[in-house]
Amino acid sequence: MGSYNCRKLSFFLKILSEENRLRLLKELSKKENCVCDLVKSTKLSQSLISHHIADLKDFGLIKGREVGPRTYYSLTRKGQKVVQILGEVEV
Repeated sequence: MGSYNCRKLSFFLKILSEENRLRLLKELSKKENCVCDLVKSTKLSQSLISHHIADLKDFGLIKGREVGPRTYYSLTRKGQKVVQILGEVEV
């Protein structure tokens, strides 16, 4: 398995195990979105989306780009790779 920090990996997997975070990653894999667009497409509250975005940003899965008063979020390379791997998993 190579050398890695088991504690960090465990926390990373916990981040990915939350259904709403997976939904946000899926939406962001389609196109760049602001929080208001994510509210419409996921039917989640703005505060919940903002909380999940912070967690996903902390792990380097998404990044933000400010345009006026809005921030548009998209997947990082790491986020794209994670979404690709998750898409290959058959459940």
